[in-house]
Amino acid sequence: KMMMAPAIKAKMSVAPLRPHGKKGKRTRPHVSCSSSPSTSTSTPTTSSTSRSPVTPEYVRAAARSQPWKMGLEPAGEFNDVASVQIKGTIPDDLIGRAIYAAGPGRIRLEGADCNERYGHWFDGDGSVMAVRFEGPDAASVSHRMVAGERLQEQNALGEGKGMATRGFWTDAGGGWLRNVGRQPSNPRNTAVTVLNGKLLVLCEGGLPAEMDPQTLETVALDAVPPGLEPGCFLSAHGKHDAKTGEYFTFGARLVGPPALDVVRVGADGRVAAQTTVSLGGNIVFVHDFAVTENHIVILIPPWVCAFSELLPSILFEGPLGHRFRYDASLGTKAIVLKRDTLEVVGEAVCDNAFSFYHVANAFEEPAASGDGVTLRVTLAQQRDADRPGLERQFANMYDAEFDPGHHADLWEHELHVSAANDSVRFVSRRAVCEGSASGALALEFPFVNPANAMRKARYAYAVGRSDAPVGGERPTTPSYFDRIQKVDLEHGTSEVHSIPSGQYANEPLFVASSSASREDDGYLLCPLYDATSHELVVRVLDARNVSADAICEVRFDRHVPFRFHGYVV
Repeated sequence: KMMMAPAIKAKMSVAPLRPHGKKGKRTRPHVSCSSSPSTSTSTPTTSSTSRSPVTPEYVRAAARSQPWKMGLEPAGEFNDVASVQIKGTIPDDLIGRAIYAAGPGRIRLEGADCNERYGHWFDGDGSVMAVRFEGPDAASVSHRMVAGERLQEQNALGEGKGMATRGFWTDAGGGWLRNVGRQPSNPRNTAVTVLNGKLLVLCEGGLPAEMDPQTLETVALDAVPPGLEPGCFLSAHGKHDAKTGEYFTFGARLVGPPALDVVRVGADGRVAAQTTVSLGGNIVFVHDFAVTENHIVILIPPWVCAFSELLPSILFEGPLGHRFRYDASLGTKAIVLKRDTLEVVGEAVCDNAFSFYHVANAFEEPAASGDGVTLRVTLAQQRDADRPGLERQFANMYDAEFDPGHHADLWEHELHVSAANDSVRFVSRRAVCEGSASGALALEFPFVNPANAMRKARYAYAVGRSDAPVGGERPTTPSYFDRIQKVDLEHGTSEVHSIPSGQYANEPLFVASSSASREDDGYLLCPLYDATSHELVVRVLDARNVSADAICEVRFDRHVPFRFHGYVV
């Protein structure tokens, strides 16, 4: 589901230490947590999450045909484990930097015979990984669960009694009495960012938690920017503007008919503007959005749940997330707002409905007609628009068989915003890469160099699936992402990095070179799951030459479950 790190400004109280210490010297990035101290809410290390989980036979059976599935397994907690092997040398630009990445720390409970699972990949209990580059030949990894209410309740209940709390896709065990009147709990499992000097882990199903950047202890729950009006969640896909220091986000409004709150946080870290946008009669699932220099675009796929389903879900069994349906007749809606005031400019509907999870980038330019502006939004559009099929895979990841049609290709959608009558309309859309000659693969987790976010960028980066090229034949066997790719958005071509056989990709992250003069001067940091050894590997690639051998490769004798989104400090 990884949020990319922008150039972090000093006024945000974040000091990304980047010393070039002596060989082997251990150095740490520093994220200021200088706000009033909070009592740690972390789960004690004697909890079930700190032991080495035992793998049930049904998991082993699933992994025999699809080895990547062992990458879903819980890992327990550990802190400051040193790398066991480094091939090559960690670049000076990375020494003192750290990757923080969030994901489900477990999607099942840890018992050896345990078949107690969450009802969706996105419902798993959240955890945060930290990979620290401490010297030319020194690195360490830590992994810790987010100590939210649901984890504490589950540890108190123990295993064999079902899930302790409701999730968006999961009912609590024990029948009606354990579910009536209970809203879904917040897994805090989707993304990591830094705001007001605080390391936050986010999920659109609630408010962020603050984590200690050194120990990964949970410092505080429901950590929000000053001035936020109550009554809304905050998205996992907030966006930093590296040039202005602003931060933009949105979240579901909790009271009244379906609506989203859109929020602009100023460079001073305080909420500068907040507005509520009505969504009509359906509850919608909006995971990501687009921001340009002057506008915000909320794109709403027709993956909807009637508002009338909310009360039965609260009063009876049956999680809300499994009450959604895909209604292509609704089209895909765009709501455009002015970026500074958050005033709604207008709405438009694309009758040829499309489904997506992630936006790669967006920018604007003067309209060719001279009236208003053209907005160009590039996103990972699902190949077959089979959203129900995709959600069925997510609902049982150990049995999932991802068809390439469940994955995505990059598409650019053009919208026109008229200054003459404040109207919005869809103009056109195009596939960024077409045909096998483009070299592009089915992809996910697309992003651009954070310095170019919200403005025109030439390159996007993403994971890819080697057996599902654009324009190629469909594979006959299921698989998972096993490539890293760099897409040239101007020429419609893709450069692909082949990772070793048996390794599978998490979302990569971009770090600019200290001497950067071009958009792609920098590094791609690529956390991988090695199914051959059940270990975490981090490959560092030259972003200018992605298809070349890795600059260095760092291996840890620890497993970390697949991550969704991350951030580099």
